[in-house]
Amino acid sequence: GVLSDVTENQRSQDELAARNKELMTLYRISEVTLTATSTERAYEEILREVCRATGFAIAVIERHDAHRGRLVVTASWGAPADRIRPEMPVQGTLAGTAVRNVQAIAEFGAANRAEMSDDVLQALGIHAYLAFPMAVGQEVVGALVLAHPSPMEPDRRLVRWAGSLANGVAQFLDRVGTPGSPARERGPIPPVGGGAAAGEPGARALRLFGV
Repeated sequence: GVLSDVTENQRSQDELAARNKELMTLYRISEVTLTATSTERAYEEILREVCRATGFAIAVIERHDAHRGRLVVTASWGAPADRIRPEMPVQGTLAGTAVRNVQAIAEFGAANRAEMSDDVLQALGIHAYLAFPMAVGQEVVGALVLAHPSPMEPDRRLVRWAGSLANGVAQFLDRVGTPGSPARERGPIPPVGGGAAAGEPGARALRLFGV
């Protein structure tokens, strides 16, 4: 009937709008990795864009230190810098599980999970927690973590396409290198020293760790 046709048309329009938003976000991240004039600026724009597009308050890039069995925070956005741990073990943590299994983790009741006790975001009372392995070729270089302190409804579509965001971030890490390793420069982004903070004032500010 007419009502079902209208409903189907609205569903198609919503699907198209969502897909366009996803593509624009991926394009924006790709653009930033190629054109940003500094690593600090690139991290800020990438993580801010990820939070804007996904609706999550917090985004964290964690580098996989395979030799030490640790995930080391490279940059974060949206959380008070003094309440984030600089690193955590791969074993027994949600992001670590994503890295070890090379599979996304989606937990919408994270506050009740024992794995959060060793997480870098443990002090923030996180409820919604997504962790995506970041891979370059056959190597898992780390995890992209999205988190929110308030309960959120599970969104399977978001979980699927955010994995593509993680791949875009992984390519950026591959270009600029990681602490203690040479940068694989393919563009204008030079590594910056120190652990300076940048971005907007307050809890929304970016924090870089050892890049």
